[in-house]
Amino acid sequence: MLADLLANSSDGILMMASFSASLFSRLVAVMVLMLCFSNVVLAGNWGHWRGPSGNGAAPDAAPPTEWSSTKNVKWKIALPGRGSSSPVIWDQQVFVTSAVPAATAVGGKLPNLEF
Repeated sequence: MLADLLANSSDGILMMASFSASLFSRLVAVMVLMLCFSNVVLAGNWGHWRGPSGNGAAPDAAPPTEWSSTKNVKWKIALPGRGSSSPVIWDQQVFVTSAVPAATAVGGKLPNLEF
């Protein structure tokens, strides 16, 4: 396509510069749009350690500054064992891991702990 433009124009260099500038501006526009919408898509899901950006920041959050066993607590649940993993939030669900002692396994299988 570029070769045809150069062969059929009397001023091939000008056509090539115009074509390159047009292509470059389109690529920049697409990349800017992708960057703008990538944070919108990931805003609600924390799929890995320290959140979507990996820095632990949640710019739109308003966390409480004080809490107790009942104050500023929306929900809580006892975990079956110890765990120190980062919670993962995905589509209104929270996933955590927990180490369960083998002695609590029933018949060699771990209990189903869906909440």
